[in-house]
Amino acid sequence: MKALLVDNKVVDLRQESFEVHESMTWVDCDDTVEVGHTYENGQFIGPPVGGDNSYDLHRRMNYPILADFADAYYWQQQGDDSKMKEYLSKITEIKNKYPKG
Repeated sequence: MKALLVDNKVVDLRQESFEVHESMTWVDCDDTVEVGHTYENGQFIGPPVGGDNSYDLHRRMNYPILADFADAYYWQQQGDDSKMKEYLSKITEIKNKYPKG
């Protein structure tokens, strides 16, 4: 598995890497790594857990990347709202998985 890093934070996970902007990097990882982990000194570190706003932290770490929204929005403006519905479905799934308070 490969983790896509932006500023040493995991923003996506894939089986195969693909070409990305120079500000992003692919790193090999195992299946315990999740979006939101950080990568320091060659190791993945999980996010802190707990606190009153932990739901917010989990949501932010698991929401789809904004590039997916931009693509979905583009296609919606072209008359195809299927990608936007899929994007919003992912957001709803995360909100349900990590409910507020």
